Amino acid sequence: MRFIFIFCFFVIISFSSNATPQSEQIYTSSSNTATFVELYTSQGCSSCPPAEKWLSTLTDDPTLWHELIPINFHVDYWDYLGWKDPFAKQIFSERQRLYKSVGKTRVVGTPGFVVNGAGWQGWFKGHPIPQNVAASHGRLQVNVKNQTALVHYWSSE
Repeated sequence: MRFIFIFCFFVIISFSSNATPQSEQIYTSSSNTATFVELYTSQGCSSCPPAEKWLSTLTDDPTLWHELIPINFHVDYWDYLGWKDPFAKQIFSERQRLYKSVGKTRVVGTPGFVVNGAGWQGWFKGHPIPQNVAASHGRLQVNVKNQTALVHYWSSE
């Protein structure tokens, strides 16, 4: 889980199109294990806007970045249809396919959801996000300044 959080935080920082130089921001995890919500989407997908709108509502959650980590991955496998998604990355498509190849999801498609490393279809049925109940293994602090992240991790043991 620690690796997933660190990887995704770097993805967020690396691919942020609105990132501008700014003062230092510090994000610190809580002692609770975070719930990680991934949305696989594409601008060429007609059913993705409602999923993206729902994901964007999570930015108002008071546990954001401490106990809830939502991230949107734009895939490139629909680009051949004629609408190239400018946010799509091949690595995001490969990430979604990897989940399927190791049996964590049943399908590769958009919108596609993965929660805490496993496929989740609950959004389509209006179900709440399943919470991560794993034991905490430590704390994580990320200091971000000018699109550069410095990660500190310490064990709770």
